[in-house]
Amino acid sequence: MKCFSTMISGVSQIKTKFIAIIILTILLNSIGAFGVEDYINFIQLKGDSDLFESTVNAIIQDDKGFMWFGTNNGLNMYDGYQFKSYKQIPFDENTIADNYITSLEQSRDGYLWIGSNKGLTRFDTKKQKFTHYQYDKKSKESNKIGSNKITSILEDSNGNMWVGTENDGLSKYNKEKDSFVKYRGDLIGSSITSIYEDSKKNI
Repeated sequence: MKCFSTMISGVSQIKTKFIAIIILTILLNSIGAFGVEDYINFIQLKGDSDLFESTVNAIIQDDKGFMWFGTNNGLNMYDGYQFKSYKQIPFDENTIADNYITSLEQSRDGYLWIGSNKGLTRFDTKKQKFTHYQYDKKSKESNKIGSNKITSILEDSNGNMWVGTENDGLSKYNKEKDSFVKYRGDLIGSSITSIYEDSKKNI
């Protein structure tokens, strides 16, 4: 009788251990599914209300690690500690073309390209110099950008800078001539919303 009781006790212990192993396995799998590597912690960056606009249309990180934010009210740079704001100043050529920023891209030569509702701007961050590329109805030059409403910017794997516009198709920047080549006839529509390069290097 004692042997039978001991056997029953042993079986119970085995069942208890087996159940404990199952529970532990489930818990470990749950941790794996919702583990540390999948946990995202959001930190809200709050700049000076006079400098930072909460509506952000474009975000990039440059080759120095700085974060750039294109907003409805100017361009903002965050260095990890504080914000620096760039805004359009009337009659000052060395500012952004417009405060409503639509797109951002950094080229491999270090320039920051800024798309807005009033043209394209190239920003030399080292010299703090702005160069504007804007459409002028009075100009008869065909190598100018065709629209001031810039929707998207992309530098492809070959270093070509592509600019998407509203109602004037796609343009490619010619670095040597500092001008643009327009692509409109082969496109389905004239309004470009985004630009992407696939694995076969097609735009």
